[in-house]
Amino acid sequence: MKCPKCKAEISDKIGSCEGCGFDIQAWDKLFKEIPKPSGYVNDFASVIPEGLKKEMEEYISNIYNKTGNVVHLHLQD
Repeated sequence: MKCPKCKAEISDKIGSCEGCGFDIQAWDKLFKEIPKPSGYVNDFASVIPEGLKKEMEEYISNIYNKTGNVVHLHLQD
């Protein structure tokens, strides 16, 4: 597996990254269960302002209603 912080190859059996010291065990506890998606916009990191999220929901909903197509966009740092 790769360290989420420094991207170094690490064993999944260790508690922290040997390269940068990132706490793998704390990370695993935090993200043990991935939330279920709901609606068109799912901001699990809580970085999209609520007003913008609503605008995005409406925009994607309009695209779906007019075309039957769903917009998929995945952002990851």
